[in-house]
Amino acid sequence: MVTFLELPREIRDKVLSLVLSHHEDAPTDVSDASGRAEFDDIRFVRGMMSRVMYIEHPPMRDSTSLLLLNHQLHEETQDAIRLLPTNSFVLDVIIAHERKLWATWLYAPVLTTRVDRVYTTIRTIGCYSKGSSLFKGGDGGPPQITMSFYSLIERGLRVGPVGRRTRKDDKKISIKELVIDVRTPDVPSSKILPRQHCEQWRKELYREENGPDYLLHPAYILGYVRSDIGMLLNMSYHSASYGTLLYERIGSIKVLMDGELHEEWDLAQCLADVKFNDSFGGSSRETRREVFSRWKLQAHQTRIELGLPVMPLKGGKDEKEGISSV
Repeated sequence: MVTFLELPREIRDKVLSLVLSHHEDAPTDVSDASGRAEFDDIRFVRGMMSRVMYIEHPPMRDSTSLLLLNHQLHEETQDAIRLLPTNSFVLDVIIAHERKLWATWLYAPVLTTRVDRVYTTIRTIGCYSKGSSLFKGGDGGPPQITMSFYSLIERGLRVGPVGRRTRKDDKKISIKELVIDVRTPDVPSSKILPRQHCEQWRKELYREENGPDYLLHPAYILGYVRSDIGMLLNMSYHSASYGTLLYERIGSIKVLMDGELHEEWDLAQCLADVKFNDSFGGSSRETRREVFSRWKLQAHQTRIELGLPVMPLKGGKDEKEGISSV
């Protein structure tokens, strides 16, 4: 019997190319959550609950196993990796019954800390019936969906497309382009809530009068995504401790609906333009402006170190002096 290494090199190269180009199928059903779990294996900002369900032990579809087999396959796999057009990932996110997010990495051929592009789809499957809704606010803070969306980004930037981890170290991952594409549900249009009835109390009333089987309008979810990203980048009293990670590790963010661009942020330009906004509420009022100025300089330097684009910073004298020494 012929072993893999006894095959001609051109055949081995084709096999390796097929392995590295493999895309998982996106889930189509959210009735069985076995094999999924909420992870607590990274230090989320302020210890928030994510309400994101990941595959606990995903099959190893990336190049890791090939790189570890033996020296020859390691070299040939490295050659195949170099032929990949980009280091890009694909992530599928399902809003499941409006209670949890299901996150599934569909494509991640190489575990790298320098990612060219992450293309993320957000889909809705399953109608809300009972339990705690992701979209319900409370205690004066944002609704859970805001924190869940953020935790997805944070985990992607700290550990990447992996299952549960035993170590809580930060891989310091950067993403040149993050694309978020909100998809219209794959149901008849008559079963999608009218946009004006998607707010919490309105949708509850609509479903009581018309039946429970109505999914959220994609424009409503799009509005949440755009608003949440804008809030993070505003670097305000409450949002600054969360927004830092985006400024430091992402090149640009694009938000789409069904493939059509609705908003785009160039994070290099945003960092250059962002102004002190009573930022970093966890610091004393007397030191917040200084903390903000130091952070802005540090974020600029971090982007340089990660190979992300930068623009000359706009700000006070301290910032300008700091830039000259970078």
